[in-house]
Amino acid sequence: MLLAAVLRTIWPGITEFKADEARLMTLAIEMAEFKTFPIRGISSSVGIPNFPASVWTYAFPLFFWKHVYSATIFTGLLNTAAVLLCYFFTRRYVGRTAAIIATLMFAVSPWAIVHSRKIWAQNLLPFFVMVWAFSAALTFIEDRKKWLIVHIAVGVFAFQIHLAAISLLAGSAVLFVVFWRKMPWRTFFAGCAVALLTLAPFLFYIFARSNGLSVLSSGGGRGITFSWEPILHAVRLTTGWQFHAITGAGFQTFLGQLPPTSWIFWVWGLLALAGIGFTIYDFRLTIGSQANRQPGTSEYLKLHTSYLLLIWLVIPIATFLFFPVQPELHYLLPIYPVGYILAGLAVERLSNQNLQWGLVGLVGFTAAVFTYANLSMIQFLDNNDTAGGFGDPVYMQLEVISEIDFRMRDPIIKEVVIMSDGTDPLIDSDAAIYDFHLRDYPRRFIDGDHTAIFPAETSVVVVTNSELAATEVYKEMSGLSVWTGQSRAGLGPLIYGYGGGIQPQTMTPFEPEPLLGNFVGLLGYERSDSTNQSRLYWRTGEAFQPNYHLTNQLFDADGNKIGQADIAAFPPDQWRPGDLVISLFEPEIAPDAEPAQMLFGMYIYPSGEVVPVLDAAANPAGDFVEIELK
Repeated sequence: MLLAAVLRTIWPGITEFKADEARLMTLAIEMAEFKTFPIRGISSSVGIPNFPASVWTYAFPLFFWKHVYSATIFTGLLNTAAVLLCYFFTRRYVGRTAAIIATLMFAVSPWAIVHSRKIWAQNLLPFFVMVWAFSAALTFIEDRKKWLIVHIAVGVFAFQIHLAAISLLAGSAVLFVVFWRKMPWRTFFAGCAVALLTLAPFLFYIFARSNGLSVLSSGGGRGITFSWEPILHAVRLTTGWQFHAITGAGFQTFLGQLPPTSWIFWVWGLLALAGIGFTIYDFRLTIGSQANRQPGTSEYLKLHTSYLLLIWLVIPIATFLFFPVQPELHYLLPIYPVGYILAGLAVERLSNQNLQWGLVGLVGFTAAVFTYANLSMIQFLDNNDTAGGFGDPVYMQLEVISEIDFRMRDPIIKEVVIMSDGTDPLIDSDAAIYDFHLRDYPRRFIDGDHTAIFPAETSVVVVTNSELAATEVYKEMSGLSVWTGQSRAGLGPLIYGYGGGIQPQTMTPFEPEPLLGNFVGLLGYERSDSTNQSRLYWRTGEAFQPNYHLTNQLFDADGNKIGQADIAAFPPDQWRPGDLVISLFEPEIAPDAEPAQMLFGMYIYPSGEVVPVLDAAANPAGDFVEIELK
């Protein structure tokens, strides 16, 4: 158990923290701070909203410690608790030797550890799966009927944590059919009532706050397809096969640092297969016995345990063989840790004590090798570029936040400007990440591919990726200081400090400065002949509409349009008085084309209604600012 806990919680900074995790943590911390009570979760990959159960679960550790490590360690500890339940379950229903084998394999299982070290809704499942299985055993093996309430409620709650747990509900349905003669129906309906209570907030969202059932159909339109992947995923999760995939492009380097491990996949896989064989044998041996109808007999225990283990193994795989979307590896997490219990059962059933304990020693040796491999994996993820696999460790992000925190202690700095992949944390990845990390600071987001802004007051600008087009603008505008953070690809992030009231030095000014119908003031422009990039310098005005777009059009000497680029304007809901905004355009034009005239304009999106250029008397004087190019 100590080994399981260490492998799942050591070095919590070496874990991923991407957009989905950030959005989940934002909802959870708002709940932990009693600001909101979420009635829906983040959107799912299949196009429908998630239930809020994962938010509620992660709010618990954040109530005590409002830090990303709090939720990360909580995930590891909850999965460690699943390992402990695995021991008690196997010890109770299979045997002591089987419990040792199952618990040791589960403790060091490479994929189980990978899925225990990250804030991810589905990574919460193994604990609830164990409670689901334990409560099923107490209900149907020991005839302790009231545990059926827990079984139903936990199954439904697990489904709300992640939709992959639909396989648990399918497994419960099969159990109810198999044991229908001994079903305590009054308790069954009580369990359904408790489960319905946990569903109530989401049902309220669906029918009172949303568009009813239509919101659930947004992920529809997919046909049922067959795939062998669930079987392969079950093999991967049980044996550790291909666990090096998380190292991405560096997998060969990682494997070169390890002793041979492929033979372990065969040992674990064969033990699990042997366990399946023994379970089927126990089932067939006891199914016709009169003793299997007498609670407390060994035949009764074997038969009912066999039912449960086979249903637990087969139904999650069968659920995803025919499915509307391609099954992912984490969809099969509900099979944890039945493969290890079956492996332990195989060793337990062996009558030759020398062979039995020889296998115990073999599993112990494989566990030692996998422990070394797991620790090597964590260190490799810390020290190597894992493009295509593991992302930047979260501690790198926290170093950036620490630097920002240090700078924000200066009372003259008023806000943080985050230049990232977009302006909406609900849609854009880096925006979501920094929206969570910087939740305690005044902050604004800009799309670094098209926009740079310089507020009227002293500010800190965070460039999340130095390859974004606007990075050059910040370099040219001579920031007060620059700090470079760590990243796997060496692309930043960068932190600049800027004083208020920065004036552009290289632009060609408009004389006089045009004023648009929304009181946006156009200051000037800059054009590069070598890159075809054009820059429009402007001051924010009044946000009469929620969305504006900007257009930049190029014409030759004959008046023929030879290029155009339209981009979203800096979002009006983030405009502040005195902002200097630089919008970047890069129209595609033929190599032999020679621009003679350039137009700038603004329009309302998506209607296309033009924001007019005003004359000195504030009357509409045209749709565009026209520039003759020399």
